[in-house]
Amino acid sequence: GDEEIREAVSGNLCRCTGYSKIFSAIKKAAVYMRTKK
Repeated sequence: GDEEIREAVSGNLCRCTGYSKIFSAIKKAAVYMRTKK
């Protein structure tokens, strides 16, 4: 879920202006991977 993504990303990124775009991209990728199964 969102918390898992935040934990995975927080080690690599600060919450800068690009963070929200990257976060939404990761969410889309996660949904895509789930539906692809």
